[in-house]
Amino acid sequence: MKKIITSVLNRTLKILPQSIKNIVLRKNNKKDLRPDFIKEKTFSNMPDEFRNLFILTPLEDTQWFIGREKEFKEFTSAIQPFSEGKAVSMSLIGERGIGKTSFLHIHKSLFQDIEWIYIPISRREDYYQGLKDLFQNSEPQAFEGGFEEHVLSTERKTVIILDNCQNLFLRVVGGFECLKELLNLINSTRNNILWLLSFNNYAWDYLNYVLTIQNYFKKVLTVSALTGEEIESLIMRRLDGRDFRINFLSEEEMLDTEKEEAYRSKFFSSLAGLSGGNPYIAISYWLKSLKFNQERNSFFVFQPSKSEINIPKEYDIVFLLVLRAFLEHGSLTFTQLTSVMNKEPFLIRSTLDELINDNIIVIESNELYTLNPFYLRVVSDTLKKRKIIP
Repeated sequence: MKKIITSVLNRTLKILPQSIKNIVLRKNNKKDLRPDFIKEKTFSNMPDEFRNLFILTPLEDTQWFIGREKEFKEFTSAIQPFSEGKAVSMSLIGERGIGKTSFLHIHKSLFQDIEWIYIPISRREDYYQGLKDLFQNSEPQAFEGGFEEHVLSTERKTVIILDNCQNLFLRVVGGFECLKELLNLINSTRNNILWLLSFNNYAWDYLNYVLTIQNYFKKVLTVSALTGEEIESLIMRRLDGRDFRINFLSEEEMLDTEKEEAYRSKFFSSLAGLSGGNPYIAISYWLKSLKFNQERNSFFVFQPSKSEINIPKEYDIVFLLVLRAFLEHGSLTFTQLTSVMNKEPFLIRSTLDELINDNIIVIESNELYTLNPFYLRVVSDTLKKRKIIP
């Protein structure tokens, strides 16, 4: 089945524009989206060896994977019926940076005896026709009746993982067609295919309100926030066997072991609170809290603060609605953003430019914009206070 699907994808890709091909072929070369002031103040004097330990990309090495015991138990329990011939489909929900993609990468080993295909959905074209085409037969002679009929007629089992499915809809009239087509396909093929779809939690809440999307899935699994202890393990495990010394007290207090342990515990508890238990944000705050002493090859740790991360109070409702659009959709082109906002292009361009200048919105790739993940928490909190999101 995997070879057949790959063959269909390859034939389909020949007739798609390059931007659509990126949905399947785009490599995991993620841009570092930390705010400029963090890179300027922190990265400039950090040794490369240390900095490379905290590159923020999805995990594939189990030694760096921390926590998620509850989610793993629910996950394995939910997929077990599929091996027994029962229908299973699952959605994985969580904030951007919480670890959904890492969870999928780490646990794909559970499917060693089942063919599977992983598709990161990071870009879309007008009306999302591209992704729909990937699941349809572009050469009628290849399958009799197309992809859906072929799947229904075979006994081969397959796992299809679609990551970041918030990129499959647009909050406009007619902007849900691609997602609806996919949901119908899931409904009709789930005896043969184990569908695993991930969504950011803001998009999921909205889609659940307008489409009751949870009804299409046998299991909805939420990736929860990490605790202070788990964030401590996440960070300190990366330093095992390294020569760097991490000091949680000043030079005058360094010998007070008991006091340092208490300060260390307080630090990671504060880090969990500031980041909301989001690993991406937590690591960003961690790096911002360090001061490197080159002579001693050591770091001094200061209590983290979010004072430099804020939404200007003078932002009006248009700015806040633009932020909501990015929070829900993940990534948007200027044309898509203008459609979602239903405002004059010059107003949206002016708003977008100001948000880019404030480093709240960043350019992810050619003509594609996204919310800087480091601002997720403050943007979310601001929109909740203004009652723009629930």
